[in-house]
Amino acid sequence: MKIYIDFDGVLLDTDKVIDLEFDGIGERREFVKNYDWFKLMRDDLIINNAFEYINNSRYDVSLLSKISSMCEGQAKINYLRGNNINIDINLVPTLINKCDVVNAYNNILIDDKIVNLDSWEKSGGISIFFNKDGKNIDIHGDCNTKYPMISDLSCLSNGVESIIKKRG
Repeated sequence: MKIYIDFDGVLLDTDKVIDLEFDGIGERREFVKNYDWFKLMRDDLIINNAFEYINNSRYDVSLLSKISSMCEGQAKINYLRGNNINIDINLVPTLINKCDVVNAYNNILIDDKIVNLDSWEKSGGISIFFNKDGKNIDIHGDCNTKYPMISDLSCLSNGVESIIKKRG
């Protein structure tokens, strides 16, 4: 069993900054694509000690992150490596499903977006919803009614078994 972790909204609170800076003029996707991602990679955006939990994980953990541009991908890789996070990094173009890049079957995805978890589950994967504030709603306003929810990555060192059992 492998555990895949999303970047934006799970490791770093990048969406919060982008939402503050996006002026609503034009398409958000274009804004994100052209954003200065190197400026966005900041330690004050790390969510709930995420790096500590990854470094102390007892599981095979990989990053699985959607990217809008190669600049975004490069910034994420450089930032993780600069913080001594030496897990596998899988970058997924925005319009591709995560389960089309890696094998979801019997593997876990920890993600903050319901749409990603739905496609993961349909591909035979195990989905865990992440919300740093402990709320069962994602950034798009979709309510989580299907997946176990966590607000930090302590399960990487404490165990995911009890979370998986909650799946029903």
